[in-house]
Amino acid sequence: MAPQLGWTADTNSRGVTLVDLDNDGALDVIITHQFEPISIYRNTLNDRPAGGRPHWIGFQLRGNGRTCNTDAAGSRVTLDYEEKGKPVHQMREVAIANGLSAQNDRRALFGLGGYAGPLTVKISWCGAPARAYGPLSVDRYHVIPQGEGR
Repeated sequence: MAPQLGWTADTNSRGVTLVDLDNDGALDVIITHQFEPISIYRNTLNDRPAGGRPHWIGFQLRGNGRTCNTDAAGSRVTLDYEEKGKPVHQMREVAIANGLSAQNDRRALFGLGGYAGPLTVKISWCGAPARAYGPLSVDRYHVIPQGEGR
């Protein structure tokens, strides 16, 4: 399947990183190799015309450095909304390390499919009770510092 996706490096690989390199809401792939330079595979999902793109929302959390570390590692971000009359619940946890020789994007990215309305997000900063933030617009990243919200 790899050649059909354009993954053609025939070498001993070590780590895989998922990161949105161009901030378009589609995760790109970086693969580290033992004896070769890294391979970068750009996700072209959002290169489609505007009407055919799925919606998304992303969050970069900034802990206060006292009750939560500045990277907000261990914090949980949850979204609840309805799409086509059905409830949708999504959760992401901010992680620092997640693989050998690689580290994923620390931002929390959510795919929303056809949902395009405003969202309220709940954030549990390093295990504290969740606070609500929003309403927030889709198809962009939001930087959220700890201490704001309701």
